[in-house]
Amino acid sequence: MNNQPDPNNPISSYDAQPATQSGFGSVGQSLVMAIVGGTVAAVVGAILWGLIVAVTKFESGFVAIGVGLIVGVAVHFFGRGASPIFGIIGAVLSLISIGAGKLLAVAFAASNELKIPLTEALIDLTKPGVAAAAFQASFSGIDILFYLIALYEGYRFSISGFQSRRRR
Repeated sequence: MNNQPDPNNPISSYDAQPATQSGFGSVGQSLVMAIVGGTVAAVVGAILWGLIVAVTKFESGFVAIGVGLIVGVAVHFFGRGASPIFGIIGAVLSLISIGAGKLLAVAFAASNELKIPLTEALIDLTKPGVAAAAFQASFSGIDILFYLIALYEGYRFSISGFQSRRRR
């Protein structure tokens, strides 16, 4: 490979050279791919959150941290970003994923308790004020700590992936 992107193949620019630490616009970085990859990871994270709570009947803040990590790594892997905008994308998508996962967990619980189909429970969450009431009822003070750590993980791993931060 000659390390030059093929102008006829837009995907080749992602394989041409690794991203550098010089900021947005460096060769190989893609905000679009970061958003797409991060969004897919956020959806997967939300579904996993809901399923874990539904199966265990227990909500753990550590799952939020895992969601932040998954989303951050996906943003970095697909976007190859090294600038703060990629971290912001990772943090925002992590927060959205955590919120969606929490609502999905509430829907699973409502479906089970009220003996209604999951789709009906999900539709009920779209009614005005129902989602906010569900968040309020299922929220505890310690959640803030875990959500902040998850946001940090989403930010940090979006920029660095699993690279070591050792100083020499």
